Amino acid sequence: MSSNELQEGQVASVRLRIRMEGDWTEQVGRYDIQGDIFTASLVDTHYTGLIRLYGEDVAKGIELIRDASYHVRVDVIERALDVKHKYAVLFVTAVFDQMTPFRMITENEYLLFEPSFFRNGWFYLDTLVWNREQLAFLVDELDEICTVTIEQIISGAEFSTLPNPLAWSELLTALTDRQMEVLSLALERGYYDQPSKVSLEELGDEMDLHKSTVGEHINRASRTLAEFIVENYHSTARTNH
Repeated sequence: MSSNELQEGQVASVRLRIRMEGDWTEQVGRYDIQGDIFTASLVDTHYTGLIRLYGEDVAKGIELIRDASYHVRVDVIERALDVKHKYAVLFVTAVFDQMTPFRMITENEYLLFEPSFFRNGWFYLDTLVWNREQLAFLVDELDEICTVTIEQIISGAEFSTLPNPLAWSELLTALTDRQMEVLSLALERGYYDQPSKVSLEELGDEMDLHKSTVGEHINRASRTLAEFIVENYHSTARTNH
């Protein structure tokens, strides 16, 4: 739905796409680092939050977060920097002397969905609004301190929940390079089409592998993906209920 379709008293979930030039949420995107702010709180101007990062250069992400002028303390409470898919969990405290999107939204009593997440230098916030005026006020206020666009509006108090960055990291770690190679080729060649456009033997010939080996890689990867989907589906269902 669009903002023009919002009616008085009709609750809607809004996803805002925010960019703050020079902020760590923008800077980490330059190093292909993604993640989320899993939970956060603000009392007056004193902020605490739990940040999760993942990417190839998580150490750089930690450095950028520590260098943010408003962060008072940054503690790394969990990390894995010596594996293929690196991640870190940070507990941060900060003082927001200047207005920030989180402070503006909190002080104006908008309700935030958690987690908020950052991708490719953009920061995404999900919140509730009750009418067009409330949404317009929110966007106008944010526009004073950052670049903001409305990414999505959904009727009702609901957003689809994405697996958190650590779950993605665990999934990518569980899938071997060979399994990813086989899956990618299988998709590209139409193995999963109905009817299938390529056989296991043909995939094996292209990869110089026996068809039984190709089948084993596909079966193991499919099991890993199925377990991941089922686990996150039930986790999301519990959260939504």
